[in-house]
Amino acid sequence: MKIFEDELKIIIVSNQLLENNTYYIDFESENSDEITDELKRSKLKSFVNWQTGNRFASITITNFIGNIFFFGNTYDIKSSKFLTELSGADQFQTLLNDIQHLSKNVIFSYSSPSFVIREVDFTDIQPSLLLIFNYYKQIILQWGHTKNLESSFLHIIHNSNFKYEHTYKMEHIHKIKKVNRKTISSLAKDSKYYIKLDESKKHLLSLPITNFISKNSEENYFPIKTLIKKNT
Repeated sequence: MKIFEDELKIIIVSNQLLENNTYYIDFESENSDEITDELKRSKLKSFVNWQTGNRFASITITNFIGNIFFFGNTYDIKSSKFLTELSGADQFQTLLNDIQHLSKNVIFSYSSPSFVIREVDFTDIQPSLLLIFNYYKQIILQWGHTKNLESSFLHIIHNSNFKYEHTYKMEHIHKIKKVNRKTISSLAKDSKYYIKLDESKKHLLSLPITNFISKNSEENYFPIKTLIKKNT
C-alpha cells in the first residue's frame, strides 16, 4: 500500500500526514476482504472513503493527532493549527499534559455521568483554593442529610461500640460488685491485707470468709482488700 499527496498519485508521503488534509491511497490490491479487515483492525474506516472492489481510496484524518498503524506502516498525524514544529505524538502529549494540569481544579461530583481515573500528584503539596473550597462545599453542603459531614459524626456518637479490656486492681472489699475465681483466690491468699478481729467486730466473726481464712489460726482475721475486676 502507498499513500500519495496528490490525486494523480505522483507525490508519495513519507510517514507524516496532516490532520484534515485529504490523501490518496493505492492499496496495490483489489482483495476487498483484506482491505475490509485492515480498515476494521486499524479503526480508520470512518476516515477512509473507499468503494468495495476498488484498489484506490482517499483518506482524511479529522480530530485526531498521534500515531496510526495501517497495513504494517506507522504514520504520524499532526495538526497544522498549533506547535507545528512538533510531531503529532508530541503534540498529543503536550495537550495531555495541559489537560492533566487544568483538571486538578475540576471537581467531579459523585453523581456525575462522567467517570475518570486520576492519579494522586504527591508533589502537589498545596492544592488551589478552588480545589479546597469545592471539596469542603461538596462534603458539607451538597450531600443529602444522611451523607453530610455532621450526620456522619452524629451517627458515630449515637451508635458507638465499645470493646472492653479487663484488668484487676487491689481495692477495698466493700467495692466488690461481682465475685469471680480470681477474687476468691485473692481473698484466701493475700494475707497482708488481713486485719485481726476483736470482740467489737462480732458482725464479722460469723462470716464464712472469716471462718475460712482463720481456720488454721487461734485468732480471727478478716480481709479488707482483694483483687477486683475492672473494665477499661
